Amino acid sequence: MESIFYDLVLLNASKSVDPKLYDEQGVSISNIIYKKYGVDSLQLAQNISFYTSNPQKCKEILSRVNIRLEKEDSLLRKENIPNVPVKESSSDSLKIIEK
Repeated sequence: MESIFYDLVLLNASKSVDPKLYDEQGVSISNIIYKKYGVDSLQLAQNISFYTSNPQKCKEILSRVNIRLEKEDSLLRKENIPNVPVKESSSDSLKIIEK
């Protein structure tokens, strides 16, 4: 389940950078997970439900996911790979609130 959560974090972060691209290409994060891990929507929902109803186990998994993300971030920084600039969306909800 750790790998699924890890992939979900990366895929959702990627989609947040350019959601229009995901929509235009018809990319579904759920379908990527189903195909990669050989699960269906019910199995995934049951697993997520199990872990969210067991907060200690969920916390342990999410902690390991966070460690993996931090390791990757530090490796990217060591290799001096620049961060990809985030495109501003004209429908940015924060800008609407600020106005």
